[in-house]
Amino acid sequence: MENFEKFYVSQAGVSIRDNKCLILEIAKFPGEWCLPGGRIDKGENSIDAFKREIKEEIDIDEFKVHELINYDIFYTKRNKPFCAIIQYIENDESPIKLSEEHLDFKWVSEE
Repeated sequence: MENFEKFYVSQAGVSIRDNKCLILEIAKFPGEWCLPGGRIDKGENSIDAFKREIKEEIDIDEFKVHELINYDIFYTKRNKPFCAIIQYIENDESPIKLSEEHLDFKWVSEE
């Protein structure tokens, strides 16, 4: 068992408005950006955890999960192994209100 890597599993939401994707600047690591989302707490199921994380991070609780976009396993800049499950979400144009975990947000285009 010593040869197996332990890794974190996180869910992230891609929110698109006017052909732009929402990204968040991480407070602990200024200059690093991420998608809204997070990990599952003990005793939670994945859907409840995803809804809770979106609510906590951007204060949106009414959204529709359309589909799984992708998933990936990678190492962060701090050498932590992660498995990210990325889903497309749609909301009603609610204003974004950030948690203390983030410094800023941007809507970015593909370019």
